[in-house]
Amino acid sequence: MTGKRAPSESVRRASQLNTKIRLHNIVPVAIHAQRYDVDDEPQRGYKLEAQAVEWMRYQNAVGAQFGVSVELFRGPEAQRVLLAKLEVAFRVFYALATPFSPEDEAFVPDYLRSAGWLHAWPYLRAEVQRLSSSLGLPALVLPVLLAGQMGDIAVMRVAAGDLTTVTPAAPPVKKKRPARAKAHP
Repeated sequence: MTGKRAPSESVRRASQLNTKIRLHNIVPVAIHAQRYDVDDEPQRGYKLEAQAVEWMRYQNAVGAQFGVSVELFRGPEAQRVLLAKLEVAFRVFYALATPFSPEDEAFVPDYLRSAGWLHAWPYLRAEVQRLSSSLGLPALVLPVLLAGQMGDIAVMRVAAGDLTTVTPAAPPVKKKRPARAKAHP
């Protein structure tokens, strides 16, 4: 036995887009930090939550927003004191190398779960570190993200339609529809 696991269905589906999509740009869209407690005692821990990923298809591109909320605290769990809350989001744009088929578009959520978080994570991680430091707290260095770690906890949404409840390995998907251009008289 080689010890290798077969790729998950989600990874197999995501790999279908590898030759059709390429990373184009990453831009910050939401950065918020608030300090609640000014005590000099350093933080003892943090709570990290991945925000729902919203994505939309443009004519020749796909855009997806990845974000995290982080609470910095001190004290034992029963007596936690919230020191600060950070919210950071980046939008990642992918250019389409070839036109998408309807089947390709169905693979976008799998691609974003597998590759999208890996593209956005270094930017989110760096901004959380910068924000915590700028609040006068010890810099919070989030762990390195390994392939496959975020897909199980990240929720994906498509802007149109209702969300459905599914298992964590296959989160619901929410897709935004692009805004229509206004006609000029």
